Formats: sequence, structure tokens, C-alpha cells
Amino acid sequence: MAFPVTIVDASGVYVPLFTDVLAYLQDQYRAIYGSDIDIDPDTQDGQWIAIIASAINDTNMTAAAVYQAYSPTYAQGVGLSSVVKINGIRRLRASTSTALVRLVGQAGTTIAQGYIGDNLNLGTQWYLPPGIVIPPEGEIIVTATCTILGAVTADIGTLTIILTPQPGWQTVSNDAPATVGAPIETDAQLRRRQTQSVANPSQTVVLGIQGAIENLQGVQRAIVYENPTSAPDANGIPAYSMAAVVEGGDSQQIATAIANRKTPGSPTFGTTSLIIYDPRGIPAKINYFILTLVPITITITVKALAGFTQAIEQAMVQQIIDYIVTLPIGYDSYYTKLIAATELPEPDGLTYDVTSVLQSRSGAPAATDVAISYIEAATTDAAHITVTVQ
Repeated sequence: MAFPVTIVDASGVYVPLFTDVLAYLQDQYRAIYGSDIDIDPDTQDGQWIAIIASAINDTNMTAAAVYQAYSPTYAQGVGLSSVVKINGIRRLRASTSTALVRLVGQAGTTIAQGYIGDNLNLGTQWYLPPGIVIPPEGEIIVTATCTILGAVTADIGTLTIILTPQPGWQTVSNDAPATVGAPIETDAQLRRRQTQSVANPSQTVVLGIQGAIENLQGVQRAIVYENPTSAPDANGIPAYSMAAVVEGGDSQQIATAIANRKTPGSPTFGTTSLIIYDPRGIPAKINYFILTLVPITITITVKALAGFTQAIEQAMVQQIIDYIVTLPIGYDSYYTKLIAATELPEPDGLTYDVTSVLQSRSGAPAATDVAISYIEAATTDAAHITVTVQ
């Protein structure tokens, strides 16, 4: 029997099991001291062999982790942050909340550095992009960014206070709720964005636009739809149009990324509209959708078995949250897949039996799928999940 170490060959990496390492050392020990030596786990010699086997196993796992750190599919933490740089991207830092605001004033007014406030939360400040010039239309939509890092909310019509008043700037308001800030990008999110980022230099316009949007600072996820037919499609996207759905990011940067990459004469569809000027000064109206998050309410009934604890219950709830929040844009919350998400790996999964799982986006939860439209994404948190233990 060969020494059980990590092997890298043409088929990939092979890591021997701990039991194989332990069995090898036990065989070698018997070969030295005789087959009648007592090396059971409760003996000193048996415990010493187990310690050595554990050290070898840890070394084997470390070698495999180093090998896998060169692949975005398996790398973790700092290793993943390093390897994705080959795609020209980097892990997103924790972000601040942003909101699209409408500035109204006299044409030609320049707002060098504007700040606005929330009329419901007077301690919150939001800053505007520097050097804003109100166009001849008398109004412009820009992205306001909260000065506080994290998930700061702002409902429709609450960002109305001008904290830095100046002549020519009359009013400010937000027609949509703010997109809340996000924590530092997780490994799973970074892997997904790395996969999508390879579309940046693609020849497909739609994929190129999506890749460009996803690489903007503050954008958490995005998808671009295209209707190449002569009639509105099933989603209601007009003929020969494209529709981008974006979560987070600066509206001006998003619209500019679309304008720079879309084909001439191809209209855009969405409820958020901005005017983008090309290098010649010619204006173009760019439309897109801000992603709507749909909270999913979930109720679960479990039968507690031997070993079931509150920590296991919390782990199950967290696994459900991780499943829901990583569903793609426009993807339904399927009932059978939600049931599967309630099952923890062994041994924790053996301490309970799930007897009922119900879900809904509004109203009483039921044993059905939850439909999500193409401009929505499912989400949930611990406050929306109820676990009843029998």
C-alpha cells in the first residue's frame, strides 16, 4: 500500500480519506512491532498513531486547497479574491445605499457638490454626484448615495430635503425606494460574477451589456433581456427592444454602460429613464428596470428527533435563507426545491423530520410554487421564516 498523500494527475486532485491514512500507519506500526501489538483507540500507541494520521490528513487537505485555489470554481476567501483578477474584476466591498432622485431647477444650474436629506430620518445624509448641470428640460435624474455604510432605507417620496441649497436648484424627490447597501461580496456571489464577467469581451451585444453592468461598482446583480421579434414577447418587452434589470449601482453609470454598448436604433425598455449624451453631445433616452425584491414568507413544521437543538434549527433557517437569496432574477421559488433546502447534511440532518413546508409572497403560505416576474428576485430573512417544532 502506497503512502496516502494528495496526488495531482491528469484527472485532477485526489485526496485520500483519513481512514486510509490511519489504516496505513497502523499497518506500518504492526510491521515494526508485530501484529499482536495493541493499538486500539483507547491505548497510548493508538492515540499517538491517530495524532500523526490527523496531521498527515490536514497536510493533504491543505495541499488540495492550494491546488484548488487556482480555480475560481473551488477557491475560497483571499485565494478567490486573487484568482478572479485574471478576469479584470475584484471582490466588491461593503456598499452604501443608493436612490434615484429627480432634481428640478433652472436650466444651466450647476450643483457642484449637493447633499440631500430624508424627511423621515433627519440624521441621514445622501450626497449627489459632483458637477451636476440641470439640462434644458429643467430636471435630471441622478443617483444619491448615502453617507452611512450599510442597509439604510428610504421610502418613495422621502428624500425631499435640500441640505445644500443654492440659487436655481428648486426641489428634489425620489420616485422609487432606495436600493439598500450590501455587505462585502460573498464567495458564492463572486464566483457567479466571475462566470458572467467572461462575457465582457464577447461578440454578443446582450451579454456584453450585462457583463459591463455587472462590473460597475455597487451593482449586486443584473440581467439583460432581448426581444428580437416583431411583436411584444411574453414578458411585455416591446418588439426589437432590450430590457435590463439591475440591483444597486449608480444610475448614470448603468445607463452609460447600456448606451455605449447597445446597437444603433435598438430601443431600451424599463421604468427608470435617463438621458445620456454621446461624445458628440447628442442625447439618447436609456430605460432600464430597478430590480424588485419579493420577500418570501415561509412556515416550516418539524418533528424533533434525538439530538435536535436550537442551533440546528437556526442552521436550517440560515440554509433556507442562503438558498432563497441566491435564486437568479426572474426565477420562481419552487416548492419541491424549497423542501430540499430544509435538509441539513448529516449528522445534523438526522435530528429532525420536516413534516410541512409552506410559502407565499403575500397572504397565507401554501404548498405551492411562488411565481417571480422577470423584473423581480425572491428574497427572505429570519423574520419571514417561522419554524414550529413538534
